[in-house]
Amino acid sequence: MQQIIRTSNQLGQVLQGRRKSLGLSQTELGASAGISQKRQSALELAPERITVERLLRLLAALDFELVIREKTPGDPETSREW
Repeated sequence: MQQIIRTSNQLGQVLQGRRKSLGLSQTELGASAGISQKRQSALELAPERITVERLLRLLAALDFELVIREKTPGDPETSREW
């Protein structure tokens, strides 16, 4: 799976979707990433305040990796995001 994320809302949706597709509860994922169920819920609903370290731990627990690349020139989505 490859997902381009341009907003914090999209990040929350991707984290929640992946957790659910793996059949994990918020409690189970939180335990894997070292955070509480309450904090996991908050991150899925409003991830704009997630730290980089916490994001990387969650991504690892979800078997995801972070890739940073240049935007594709001419992509109509890039002109609207910032």
